[in-house]
Amino acid sequence: CLFWHYFVEHTYTIKQIFTENGAWWVFQQKHDLLEAIPLAVVKLLSCKNIVRGFYLYKCSNKKCTHIKHVFFTCKSKACSSCGKMATAIWIHKQKNILPNTKWQHITFTMPDVFWNFFWTTRHLLNIIGKLAAECVQSIANSKGAIPGIFIAIHTFGRNLKRNVHIHLSVTLRGLSLDGTKLVKLFFRQKKLMTQWKYKIIKLFRDEFNAGTLVIPDTIKTLLNHTFTFNNFLNEQYDR
Repeated sequence: CLFWHYFVEHTYTIKQIFTENGAWWVFQQKHDLLEAIPLAVVKLLSCKNIVRGFYLYKCSNKKCTHIKHVFFTCKSKACSSCGKMATAIWIHKQKNILPNTKWQHITFTMPDVFWNFFWTTRHLLNIIGKLAAECVQSIANSKGAIPGIFIAIHTFGRNLKRNVHIHLSVTLRGLSLDGTKLVKLFFRQKKLMTQWKYKIIKLFRDEFNAGTLVIPDTIKTLLNHTFTFNNFLNEQYDR
């Protein structure tokens, strides 16, 4: 409680949190990080710093000595200031693109034992969004409709722990296959779950058979000659 009270009384920016007592530099030395992470942090730490450059404004009256420096921002998504502005602009653009109609929001999750695979085999993150969309599209197509789909891939949960899942929004009306009318749609959990489960298990099985899957140490310890990776996948499919 005392710790929380301290932070309520002393409002910190994200830059201050990273630089307080050299916190970021200590953290970076202790952990093996993806290259993108240090780059993002260095960007936000240099935000509005003189090293990034600046605009210089001064009065057109030569007798006025007042000048103003406006330092360049970092434009990093990790920056609490720049990221917020970028998000606001992005949302505004999407509102002008997406159809003004009713939407159904669907969350595609998976067992926690799969989460670490996306850190050891990063390209899997580029595939799962497409798999979720295919589940929705196949049901819509069976009803003779083409839906509108919007996807966001999340790699962390609210507790900031790894939790790979997909948020998908789909229009509750689709364009008929001949493009002449609108077709009403609704997506049921059971049918979606069956397709999603099959696609995820097949993805891991195909990657393993192709030799492109890097198995996390937490899973390796479970495997032996009597409990193979295929046994592991079969066990997950039954969940």
